[in-house]
Amino acid sequence: MTNAAPATPAVPHPSVEEHWTGSGFRARTLRARSEAVARVIRAMRERYGEPLTLESLARVAHCSPFHFNRVFHEVTGASPGQYLAAVRLEAAKRLLLTTGLPVTAVCLEVGYESVGTFTTLFTRYVGVPPHRLRRLAREAPPLLGALPTPAAPRGGGTPAAGGQLRVDAPEGFAGAVFAALFSAPIPRGRPLACAAAAGPGVLEFAHVPDGRCYAFAVGMEGGADPVELLLCARSPRGSAGPLTALGGALQGGTIALREPGPADPPLLVVLPCLLAERLAAGA
Repeated sequence: MTNAAPATPAVPHPSVEEHWTGSGFRARTLRARSEAVARVIRAMRERYGEPLTLESLARVAHCSPFHFNRVFHEVTGASPGQYLAAVRLEAAKRLLLTTGLPVTAVCLEVGYESVGTFTTLFTRYVGVPPHRLRRLAREAPPLLGALPTPAAPRGGGTPAAGGQLRVDAPEGFAGAVFAALFSAPIPRGRPLACAAAAGPGVLEFAHVPDGRCYAFAVGMEGGADPVELLLCARSPRGSAGPLTALGGALQGGTIALREPGPADPPLLVVLPCLLAERLAAGA
């Protein structure tokens, strides 16, 4: 009589729910991708002055350049090159506001070889030239006293002319709230629209261009240092989107402010500066 081969233990097949909700292969894959992107972002923040390439960043992520480029974009909403440029300009903001280094030295410190290229990119994505940013440290604090109070939600389903965005803050938060709408999921460059209020609540925007947009908001505690007001490095923040603007009005949206995380994209645009322009123009 021939001995029968031992039965192979049955391997439980993950259910569809397990596969998509966190305990199966997909959850492990998403976690591995997020960890790889987090390693790369840490490397960018630690080595932004070096000539980092797609290939060198892919090695940090332990995958091919093609696969890394796709995964990074899926996780962050930006390409590795766009994100690295944002990290470098964020570092330049910090150096301009916390040191007396000349603009040329700041340019070289953050990895740019051409002062002209650096100044052009800085102005485009931060919203003001490097020299203007330094002057804003003296002008920004009085802005907080000129902020409007949050609006009450409009009843009956009738939106404001430019729409409303609700911004909630953690318990105990006491400060101003800035919000802006962008055409892409990374907040850089001039926003489509911006708003501010003296506290959390419903912020009202002026006319918003029709189409899809992404909302970002930051909170600024009362008595904040002028440098922190412009850097927003430790400020609670949040995002929502994609949202839709139709007929010049934003179709709803809510943002819950939270503490900044290591994978949050740099917030380059200087929101208080935009507010100052609006106030100066009588908006």
